[in-house]
Amino acid sequence: MVFLEKLKINITQKKWTLLTVLAIFGCYAFMGWPILKGIHYITGAAVLFIPIIIFSKLRLFSVILSILLSTIIALEVSYYIVFGERVSPAVLSAVQTVTGDMAYKVTEPILKVFAPLFLLFSMLFIFSGKEFAKVKCKKKMIYIFLCIVIPCLTLTFATYKVIKNSINPEVTKMYLMERPIDFIRDMIYMRYPLILGDATYILADIYWLNKIRNMPPRLDLYKGILRSSNNKETISKIVIVIGESSVYDHYSIYGYPFETTPNLIKLQQQNKISIIDYVISPAAITRDSLRLTLSFATPADPDTFFQKKNIIEMAEDSGFQTIWLSATTEKGLMSSYLDLLSSSSQVMLDSNSLFISNKQKGRPEDLVLLDALKKYLQKNKKQFIILHLEGSHQDYKDRYDLKDKKLITTEKNTDYDRTIHHTDRLVSGVIEQISALDDKAIVFYFSDHGEIINKSHGLQFASDKQYRIPFIFFQNKEDPYLLRQLIEKYRSKTGYFNLMNLKYILSELMFYEVTPVLVDQAKLDGETIFHVDQRVYPFIDIQSGKKPNR
Repeated sequence: MVFLEKLKINITQKKWTLLTVLAIFGCYAFMGWPILKGIHYITGAAVLFIPIIIFSKLRLFSVILSILLSTIIALEVSYYIVFGERVSPAVLSAVQTVTGDMAYKVTEPILKVFAPLFLLFSMLFIFSGKEFAKVKCKKKMIYIFLCIVIPCLTLTFATYKVIKNSINPEVTKMYLMERPIDFIRDMIYMRYPLILGDATYILADIYWLNKIRNMPPRLDLYKGILRSSNNKETISKIVIVIGESSVYDHYSIYGYPFETTPNLIKLQQQNKISIIDYVISPAAITRDSLRLTLSFATPADPDTFFQKKNIIEMAEDSGFQTIWLSATTEKGLMSSYLDLLSSSSQVMLDSNSLFISNKQKGRPEDLVLLDALKKYLQKNKKQFIILHLEGSHQDYKDRYDLKDKKLITTEKNTDYDRTIHHTDRLVSGVIEQISALDDKAIVFYFSDHGEIINKSHGLQFASDKQYRIPFIFFQNKEDPYLLRQLIEKYRSKTGYFNLMNLKYILSELMFYEVTPVLVDQAKLDGETIFHVDQRVYPFIDIQSGKKPNR
């Protein structure tokens, strides 16, 4: 009886803490985490209380920490409610590279369910902090010690099991020794949902992005890429227009029943442009897709990005002036792959330096890139130019203007389709400028990845539409059939052309040689994609829904 009385008193004194733990476990269960099958789920919940316990006597600081923890938990759970999955590693990595405005637009649907969760957890954590303020310092130290030691022990044991049960334990050990931060990051992310796993992933990514910023310059060509002795007159202009979040089957030039691309269709009827069917992006997140497209990194060999010259540096070596013009910012909160790629150009101007704005809305505006392009284009000069668009990124309503509003398709798709109509005007405008120069020139247009319309992209359990993209090219004073042949040379046996093989096509256009062995390897690599869970899958498995498994 005495024991029960003491237990009742302890429960009464810690009722808010117990309610908070139950709420966290409830989130685990709701998100599909088997809380009864692993002690790490329990210890992961306990670890969340450590900062509140430490600063429980400092009421203001304790409240601030409670609000911070509540914000992160509410965002994570809201993301799951809206998208039906946990925040993926790719999304966590992209968090550091997006602008505040873009981040708001992506999270806007989440914010609709965020408020009640935020208020609930704020109340629970704040009152839990009050309870811990009354606990003696000695008991606090014991609790903190256990919350640190037990997770470390469980993580060590889990690491042992992963190595022991892996197909090749020696390779797994080597990965642990060579990339300990990545290994531990992945272990914590998989075993500690909510704050701990996500925070570890972001911190590890910040570490690597800062480290690569100070890496020595890349001096060598990728294996299988050779400098050509061919002195044939080369193409004088290569212009690459990179769209954003654009799925191919909403382009009327690809058969969509609404006129989203009237200008491109007109150019096609005049035999000025060609379209390529069955094209996929190598990733469903911008930074990963362009890293794999413009450098010689592959899903299976990502480190090549830092070790070998990228296609922009190779263009400069071939005598091209390299220019990167962007309607978005290429610099996020931390240095990103896009920052490193764009900085490889001799001229780099993004929205911060071009003062790009939509007069109606004060938003980034792709069409202003036409003025920037006109300024930098020079006749009879070799130039390699990249235009990076805002394209069809959410919020769709901010990506078009009054002229595009005339297009009405369906209730769910009209706003998205208007963004493609806007891009159609931009791409046709670029082609018009290049045609007027009367130089030997090529213009490529493609999107960095596709889109699950009205949901977004970078989703772990979603259709293949976030990989299916348009690919269009214009060629001035050259036979388009020969370029089409070159593109088909890198199409995989599965029938798809993977955008990451564009780098080999660009290499050959600039008269580098690509060895037959590398061509075969490129076609094999092209069968795979780098998914948002940071794993490599055959695209046909994503397409069929076989992978990834929940």
